[in-house]
Amino acid sequence: WLLSGPLGDITVVDGGQGDEAEADGILSVSGLPAGTYTLTETKAPQGYERTDETFTATIDAEHQVVSFGQIVNEKTPAPVVTPTPPATPFELALTGGGDGRSLALIAFALLLSGAAVTVGAVVRRRVSASKR
Repeated sequence: WLLSGPLGDITVVDGGQGDEAEADGILSVSGLPAGTYTLTETKAPQGYERTDETFTATIDAEHQVVSFGQIVNEKTPAPVVTPTPPATPFELALTGGGDGRSLALIAFALLLSGAAVTVGAVVRRRVSASKR
């Protein structure tokens, strides 16, 4: 976070630099002189979107303790994945893509087709020979 005011810019990190609060998610800075302060988020927590909003508060004689209120970060939306249409086995054979299973399936289908024709021819010969 960047706190801008009469002293210039002050970096405040939740649980770190410039933050006096012990609890996570709460920032506390004390000892600031009177004036108007602007709070700007410079980096959101992991998994959340940084807000572009700026927050303003004024310290004066009547307002010694001020709050910027509750600031809520929106969760980062999940990425949209557009599925890639599957390639045909012929495209895989030409490009060399894939893991080879499609090409192996084609070869297996051709082998089975050839075996079926061969078995059919042998059976027909045996049937013809037994009729003689």
